[in-house]
Amino acid sequence: MNYFIGSTHTKTLFLFHYNTMLKITEPGYFLPIVHALIGGEVMQSGTNKPQFIRGVCTQTGEKADYVVKYLGAERMYTGAFAKELLAVFIANQMGLNVPEPAKVLITKEFVETLTSNPLIHNIAGKSIGFNFGTSYIGSLRTLLKNDPMSPKQWEQLPSIFGFDMFIQNADRDNAKPNMVSDGEKIWLFDHEMAFGFASEFPFNKTPWIIRDSDMYWVSDHFFFPYLKGKDENFNTFAENLEVLNNEFWHKIDAIIPTDWQTEEFFRIKEGLIATLAHKGEFIDQIKNRLQ
Repeated sequence: MNYFIGSTHTKTLFLFHYNTMLKITEPGYFLPIVHALIGGEVMQSGTNKPQFIRGVCTQTGEKADYVVKYLGAERMYTGAFAKELLAVFIANQMGLNVPEPAKVLITKEFVETLTSNPLIHNIAGKSIGFNFGTSYIGSLRTLLKNDPMSPKQWEQLPSIFGFDMFIQNADRDNAKPNMVSDGEKIWLFDHEMAFGFASEFPFNKTPWIIRDSDMYWVSDHFFFPYLKGKDENFNTFAENLEVLNNEFWHKIDAIIPTDWQTEEFFRIKEGLIATLAHKGEFIDQIKNRLQ
């Protein structure tokens, strides 16, 4: 088992611990509850200052390394934690690659181990209780603008692009791809800025429609220039949307902590379920915008 807690982390290379994540509809799935033990490097490139930590899973007793996003950090709130969890569960259910999520327990005792870094000590001190975290996933490289795609990577592009259109994720562009790869699999992370339709006023009741006003972020998506004019069929993406069925949504309600399920969370669910009911029109919208 590989661990990384130290100071050699860079923007383009991540040392992560590989983990196999069950789908939430599979027998035996549980959301790990991790007790933070040791703080490591703070990711300075992240707006909300995520931190590497060593933690122990309270259900299994296994120690491993995680990245935690603190409740007291910029842009973070319990609703953002719910969005992160929901996006990860949707992606994993659809066969995309994501780090396994966890509820990370931050205690006063843990915070007092962070006194050498006043900024993170202050942020963690405002985050006592459960926070959102993810496990490490391997030694992987950040995708960069104009990177050539291997055949294995290319197979994933329509599904990743479709997934981001589905969750209205405007935070996967050239400046911040929020993707890493081993040359074959592409791993996705950072979704607290997704589900833009739920924050519109008045509430956008037709999120399956890609409007002209949405094109500023759609055309800025990392994979838009790769797919533009390529006439991709999106058949795999369409098939994988079928797994977001009633069983999946029942599991979502049961697994996402109730104190993270804000009014925004219920608007998000409403919008996603409405998009699934208009799946054919939604996929036609994606294809038309890529022509």
